[in-house]
Amino acid sequence: MAVQENITLPKENAFTNQYKMYKLRCDILEQEKQQLNTQIKELKNELVELERKVGSLQSEREKIISKQAMLQNNLDEVNQGLQTIVDRSKAITVKIYNIQEQMKILDETMKPLQQEMNKYEVLAKST
Repeated sequence: MAVQENITLPKENAFTNQYKMYKLRCDILEQEKQQLNTQIKELKNELVELERKVGSLQSEREKIISKQAMLQNNLDEVNQGLQTIVDRSKAITVKIYNIQEQMKILDETMKPLQQEMNKYEVLAKST
């Protein structure tokens, strides 16, 4: 009977060894799987944080765009006001020039008249 036990023991040992080898492989693969699950959880947490930051930055971006539009409107109004003032200034400058030209014409027209007037004044006083 001892001989049969020796024969069956190596079979059991061979099965036991195969079992242990497969169990070891499965344990290693299970550990890898757990590590990968841990990585997935960490990456998902990081992704959630990044999505939160994206939402925050998008909100900030919208506020800035809104402010930019408001500032652009203000700038447009200032530019319009400035252009109105510049146009009015040019019109006044032209008007001043035209009046000065009229004054020159009046001076030229009055010069001979004043000479005649002075002449008649002298004559009137001498008589």
